[in-house]
Amino acid sequence: FVRALGGEGAVRRVGVGALSSDGAAAAINRDNVHVLITLDGWLQRNRNVLLSLRPAPVQVGGLGHRGTLGDTRVAQYYVAGRVSAPPEFAVQFTERLAYLPLGHAP
Repeated sequence: FVRALGGEGAVRRVGVGALSSDGAAAAINRDNVHVLITLDGWLQRNRNVLLSLRPAPVQVGGLGHRGTLGDTRVAQYYVAGRVSAPPEFAVQFTERLAYLPLGHAP
């Protein structure tokens, strides 16, 4: 599943497991998804090929995987806390760090 934030702030789960990366990207784009969040990082069975197709204008990583995804085509933002990814470590990330106000440790 891909959790997607669509129009009018609606959060819904979109089943893309049975679709190819191209098919899933087309469905996500057709549904006008604004923010796509990956929880897989580089874990086994990730869908980073799908994310590299940029099906949504904003793609976010960091919630289920510690460390950069290494490619801004996969995610443009990385959600973190100042302890798990201090600002001085920002140069080690390809994504722009987006800090949660109360901290975060994936």
